[in-house]
Amino acid sequence: MPEEEQTEPIVVRLERKTSTEMIGEFLREISALILVFAPLDRYIAEGEVSPEWLTGTLLVSFLLFMIGIAMEGVVDRTERRR
Repeated sequence: MPEEEQTEPIVVRLERKTSTEMIGEFLREISALILVFAPLDRYIAEGEVSPEWLTGTLLVSFLLFMIGIAMEGVVDRTERRR
């Protein structure tokens, strides 16, 4: 008879997110949506996407993404101090 493998129970910690974490997550998600849907919308509406407009969209998306990462980094650093 084969030995039964013992497994450890899965432990899930449910913690409330801080406002800073939620805003950081929102900014990262909205940056991805802008990156995907803004050029698509522009192409559907006007039939083309200019390089200048695409560069601006990429810049805005990248900026929002980096701000979101920075905001969550602030939360991580303050949690490590506790």
